[in-house]
Formats: sequence, C-alpha cells, structure tokens
Amino acid sequence: MYHLINEELLKQCHKELDGNKAEGIENVNKKEYAENLDENIKDLVKRLKNKAYKPALSLRVYIQKITVKCDH
Repeated sequence: MYHLINEELLKQCHKELDGNKAEGIENVNKKEYAENLDENIKDLVKRLKNKAYKPALSLRVYIQKITVKCDH
C-alpha cells in the first residue's frame, strides 16, 4: 500500500477532511496542520515510505454489554 501514498493523495485527503471535527491523537487540528501543509505532507510521506511513522498510542476502553430480557 505504501506505493499508493503520495503528496497529491494526502493533500486531497486533507482538503476533504471536515475541519469541525475533534483534534487528532497528536492534538493537532486541520487548521494548524494546514499552516505548514506542504512540509507536513512531505515529511509524512517520507516517514510512511521509510516505515518510520509511529502513531501515538490510543487508549482502549471496554464498554460493558448490558443484556435486557423482555418477557412477551
């Protein structure tokens, strides 16, 4: 899949993102990322192609399943 990722594709993905959504795991929103978009995209492509991109760990939360019994 790495061969499909390029700067043009990632710029288009960025353009299509809804800027009103919550910040990403690295606490950067769309507007902040766009301030230096060309350089950010170029760096991201380089890290992805070198397999050096390491996303931040996310917190896994388990939600207890509740079973409701209905007598009909």
